[in-house]
Amino acid sequence: MKVKVTLHGGLRDLLYEDMGKSGEPIFIEFPFKRSIKDLIQSLGIPHTEWGEIYLWGKRAHPWEIINDGDFIEVFGVPDPSLPLGNALFICDVHLRKLAKRLRLLGFDTLYNPEWDDGDLAAISHEQNRILLTRDRGLLMRNSVNFGHLIHHIHVLDQVSEVINRWKLSKLIKPFSRCILCNHILDSVPMDSYLFENRCKPQIPPRVFMWCTEYHYCSLCDKTFWKGTHFLKLKEFCTWVESS
Repeated sequence: MKVKVTLHGGLRDLLYEDMGKSGEPIFIEFPFKRSIKDLIQSLGIPHTEWGEIYLWGKRAHPWEIINDGDFIEVFGVPDPSLPLGNALFICDVHLRKLAKRLRLLGFDTLYNPEWDDGDLAAISHEQNRILLTRDRGLLMRNSVNFGHLIHHIHVLDQVSEVINRWKLSKLIKPFSRCILCNHILDSVPMDSYLFENRCKPQIPPRVFMWCTEYHYCSLCDKTFWKGTHFLKLKEFCTWVESS
């Protein structure tokens, strides 16, 4: 069997290296019947990265079986929307820095280095979370409904990529979430019982002398304050909002 495939919307950039990126239609031969979805993913393009599919100019379903001589067009995701309107993410083991920075910006982001691919796919599916990874094979799992193949290597570029893809700049809430465990932070008054018994013992005397604003994570029992790193973190948040 032989079919012709044309890729639009930057999908050619996701092709496996040996497929070429000339901009011309791709002619593919294979010995058995297969679905459109299976064929496209065999080219290295996860189903999370493409949108509409056309078979001989008519809208087609990914599970349709291909016939010999078919002409298929695949378009990229035109304007990705958040699952159920919620900005919920889960990062694979290689995106620890990205997970921390998304939490820094206030986004609910799960990360656990102990989770394998099966765990990541299951959690993403069950909680309608966007799975972020640089592993295209992970995004090809049938159980993954929402995901994104991270293109960039540098973490700041990765953050900008995620923010721009889902237009998240207006949802940024810096320093509202614990970067260690993802839990929401609580503002703790210095005259409270919680501050005296849980927070104060964690604060160095030199910090206590000048700092009057503290936040507490009840899940990991950590106290946070705007120390010398605060300006750098603030600059980072400002850079993301304006990028």
